[in-house]
Amino acid sequence: LELVKGVNEAQRIFDLTSDITRGSLASILYRFSNGEKGLENPFSDVAGDAWYADAVAWAAKTGVVNGKGNNDFAPNDAISRQELAVMLFRYAKLIGMDVKTQAELTKFSDSADVADWAKEAMTWCVGVGILKGTGADLLNPKGTASRAECVVMLSRFIGLLKASARDNKHSKSKEKADVVQTGSAF
Repeated sequence: LELVKGVNEAQRIFDLTSDITRGSLASILYRFSNGEKGLENPFSDVAGDAWYADAVAWAAKTGVVNGKGNNDFAPNDAISRQELAVMLFRYAKLIGMDVKTQAELTKFSDSADVADWAKEAMTWCVGVGILKGTGADLLNPKGTASRAECVVMLSRFIGLLKASARDNKHSKSKEKADVVQTGSAF
């Protein structure tokens, strides 16, 4: 899918250990959606010629991102685990995925550190298995996510999306079979 690009394409360097930035995740989701180019950018800290400008403008228009306040997006800031969860949750809603599954976060000793604005997204990401603890019963919501951790979470997200598509296809096939068997669509 080529969703995640290397940090130096010419030298084929991927860099698994660096933190992923907010602009990078917006770009990944933008590529995954084949997002629209040339949209108006609402953020004062995103230059029109920045490599992530179209992605951030698309993510803002679709509601995947809201920014950090004061008309800023902070595209080069490392993304926190809870920010990553919120972006994936909003993206899941955007594409029509079921986001009703919730998990109890109190099994993690640092669950009180989850910001109010991130709780729904974090409970969904934990509930469906996209986000797991960092070991020793920690969720680490304010900690940053490395590029490798982001790729793992995206892989889990894509697996969930594929499973959802299979379930929908099976459900529609069953509905068609029921219609054929009864001779009625009612």
